[in-house]
Amino acid sequence: MSLKRFIVLWLGACALLGLALLLVRGAGREAPKVFRDAPKPAEVPATPPETPPTTPSETPPAVAGAPAPAAGRVRLPRAPSPRQTPKAEAVEDSDAPSGGVDPSIPLNAEGISSVFPQLRESIAECIDAWAEVDPSISGSVVLTFSLGPEGVQDAWLSERRDMPAAVTGCFSTAVYEQAWPPAPGGIEVSLPFEVDAGLTPAEPGSALKDRRGEAPPPPAED
Repeated sequence: MSLKRFIVLWLGACALLGLALLLVRGAGREAPKVFRDAPKPAEVPATPPETPPTTPSETPPAVAGAPAPAAGRVRLPRAPSPRQTPKAEAVEDSDAPSGGVDPSIPLNAEGISSVFPQLRESIAECIDAWAEVDPSISGSVVLTFSLGPEGVQDAWLSERRDMPAAVTGCFSTAVYEQAWPPAPGGIEVSLPFEVDAGLTPAEPGSALKDRRGEAPPPPAED
């Protein structure tokens, strides 16, 4: 083999080897377009177990911002107007208080106590009407109510003993229909009452006894 022919073959072999190396490097450096631009498969999150929908708890209407009465208390709703007797006859009274506040009444013990006679009279008249139907009505109860800037905010009965549930509306009507002194800071008033049995219609207001301020009974004589 001549030297010239050997050089040509050697150069050709080197060229083929270089081309092969170029193709190999190019293939490793650049992947086919169809694979390079293909998006990665989206990850599908695991489906959480189905849970039954929850129902929000209902909030008692009275309340918006007012504390619920403690156990053993009976909240008094605002009584309808006009008042109803046991015989379901409407009682029209043009002189009846309209409720709310009376700024002329001072916010002190004397001012609040000045409303008690009207409150007591209203409760007594209502209970007397029930006593005509059931003369054996009796029992005791404590009326508690909270005063705010616009009058009575909430009212309830507690310590009810032998007091028929039918007459609780008498207290509701009476406490909400009075005009009280405005109490911007809020105060709470409690009044104990007692209802006696064996009443007669000839004694208006005798059904109710307000035990506040009564002198203690005298000691028993030996």
